[in-house]
Amino acid sequence: MVVYSKKLYQLLSQDKLTLLEKGSETEKLWFVRGMVDAEGSVHTSLHRITIWQNDVKLLEAVRRVLENHGLKCGKITRSRNVYALPIYGRGRMAQFMKRIGFRHPEKRRMMRRKVVLAQP
Repeated sequence: MVVYSKKLYQLLSQDKLTLLEKGSETEKLWFVRGMVDAEGSVHTSLHRITIWQNDVKLLEAVRRVLENHGLKCGKITRSRNVYALPIYGRGRMAQFMKRIGFRHPEKRRMMRRKVVLAQP
């Protein structure tokens, strides 16, 4: 994918937090998708997506974006020198796929399989 956006480039050049606070809703969601592709993990047996990050302020901003889009997240926890933001439950995983999704092929495949299995 190629994005031609001077505003997005300027925001990314400045600061990730600035993008999550001042970017358009589309820019925020694309940033979160990219972050989850790079820093997220899918635990299909536990019905959980976890976003890992060593910058807790950035993770808190991601949480706000997700929750502003109706996606309830778990509590941010610390494990050694990294923080984790979980999204629990089959319904929330399906909601995540509908609103954010993955571009990472393996994560997308795992989630599609899990979401399909979760539907009655």
